[in-house]
Amino acid sequence: MNNGVELADLRRGKSRAWRVVHEHVRRAAASFRLDLAEEWEDAVQEAEIRLLRALREKRFSDEPHLQAYAWRITRNVCVDQLRRRRVRSTQPLEAIAEPPAPRRTSPLTAAERAEQRAQISLLLSLLPEPCRELLLLLRRGRSYSELAWQMGTSPGALRVRAHRCRQRARARLARMRTPIAGAAWRLFRERGFVETPLSAIAEIAGRTVAEVEAIYRSKADLLWDIASRLVTGAGGVSVQESDFVRALRAAADPARRVRLAARWSAGYRARGLSDLEAVVYRAGRASTRCRRLVRQMLAMRQAMGRQVVGLITEGLRQREGITTDNLLKGVWTIENGMTYRRMVGAGLSRDEYGDWLETELSQRLLP
Repeated sequence: MNNGVELADLRRGKSRAWRVVHEHVRRAAASFRLDLAEEWEDAVQEAEIRLLRALREKRFSDEPHLQAYAWRITRNVCVDQLRRRRVRSTQPLEAIAEPPAPRRTSPLTAAERAEQRAQISLLLSLLPEPCRELLLLLRRGRSYSELAWQMGTSPGALRVRAHRCRQRARARLARMRTPIAGAAWRLFRERGFVETPLSAIAEIAGRTVAEVEAIYRSKADLLWDIASRLVTGAGGVSVQESDFVRALRAAADPARRVRLAARWSAGYRARGLSDLEAVVYRAGRASTRCRRLVRQMLAMRQAMGRQVVGLITEGLRQREGITTDNLLKGVWTIENGMTYRRMVGAGLSRDEYGDWLETELSQRLLP
């Protein structure tokens, strides 16, 4: 037995037994939720499939250690998923300098390769002629040694040159993304996610639809990029690693911590995060990928809120039975996008909203 679950029940697919295992898998995968983002649910399902296959094929029979086995499979799946993501994140930039490997073709892989070819074509067009020629030759199967001999240099020097060419393409691609993301964000706020076609985004950004599709595969990908930019800020630093959290930890006075939190929240909202939440939640009704973004944003909000409330109340004596989660629920009744939009719409400035929030947080968090 393991938590009242028998292997025979699992192999027969009994729902009560699988509910217990489902919880084991989700708990094992919990620490990977933020890293895997929209792929987290896929990883959980893959782990459950692997576990079921192992049980049915009787590759596992140690009933008392079922939970540990489920955790090991789940963590292996999550790590594999992260590795695949890192490999994908280097494409198509790395693929420019590598010849395509022969593979069996399915409709799905054919579509993916067509997307990659479009991206590679766009990236090559961004490069000066020497870089474009070098990367094309490498992609056609010429070796570094052969090309180095023809060019009168060493293979090592040629690898460095190819690497710098890819870096240049990556930098130019990032510069192209910024106006496209800016145009998309403006239109998503004005018209809505569903109501905004890629053609309108391309027109405002000064690009063709084909270029936008080569850089972003879909509007959902665009919204993910916008969310990442707004949540992390220009420096690409997550909120949990920001100067704000470091200042909160360094502040000895609880009233000072509340003031820091209120000012940070006012700035956070003023950056457009309230609008982002509204756009994403509406988009989640129309797109599976956007629904995953909703779940990701909620998880990040929960983690950040718990961290901030914990830091503010650290060392303070609370009433018996009051937990961080209890306090957080109270905070969210006032610190939310709807309240911010209503108060700003009524004429409050960012600083006035911060003053109001400081007062409210003090009443709820300070004994």
